[in-house]
Amino acid sequence: MKMQTTGKVLDSKNSINHFLESISKLSLDDQLMISEIIHKRVIEAKRKEIAKSVKESKEEYYGKLKGKEMKEFNRIEINQAILTGKPIIRGTRISIEFIIKLVAQRWTDEQILKEYPVLIKEDIQEALHYAEMLVQNEEVYPILSK
Repeated sequence: MKMQTTGKVLDSKNSINHFLESISKLSLDDQLMISEIIHKRVIEAKRKEIAKSVKESKEEYYGKLKGKEMKEFNRIEINQAILTGKPIIRGTRISIEFIIKLVAQRWTDEQILKEYPVLIKEDIQEALHYAEMLVQNEEVYPILSK
């Protein structure tokens, strides 16, 4: 098995060396163009790899939230059939994100409750607590750029 892997690596190295020799015979402009194309494809592949990793991390994280951590929230629901799975106030289509936006725009609890009578004060408090929990448990993945 190791010999096959080594053979593939040697074949790859030989192919690369042959490719580089072919490129060295081209004009400088053509070499630069090929270099740019390769660079773009490598960056695109890396972005796809990072996006896949982030998506898998998010799925794992929200899967945990749906499980035991969501038990502490009585008023919040995550349901893929409603707002594509955004957290909402149970029994409504009002997202936690929307409530946080209203609070960020300096709406008072009274203003929110007057405008959205389906909500109760505990909904607003639980939405804020949920946002706090998300930020507290947030994992940061730095992306290095050249």
